[in-house]
Amino acid sequence: MSEHVFPADVVHHDWDRSRPAALTITSGDIVHYDLRMAGHGQLDLGDSFSDARLDLATMYHLAGPVAIDGALPGDTIAIEVLELTPGDWGWTAILPGLGLLPDDFPVGVIRTFPLANRT
Repeated sequence: MSEHVFPADVVHHDWDRSRPAALTITSGDIVHYDLRMAGHGQLDLGDSFSDARLDLATMYHLAGPVAIDGALPGDTIAIEVLELTPGDWGWTAILPGLGLLPDDFPVGVIRTFPLANRT
């Protein structure tokens, strides 16, 4: 078993199965990630909807893909999350025109909340 650190600067914004693997591991290996939150760099703690600089095309910062040596398309894999540490803050939003009830929530709202030093 080996441990790997996924490079934090390897980010993409689309699901594309032809994307080459950014990292190849062996079954049982451990991979450490420092993941960016959705909207990374597009809003700050305390921002309102009008303060945010949202770009839906780059909203989600995806890390990967990770290839598993010997795995084939259609194989089932199991992933165990060993530890998850939240960042210093988070956010939630109502984005006009999006979601399950876009006609019911036409006004954009963003709420941020601190997560640092929580027990």
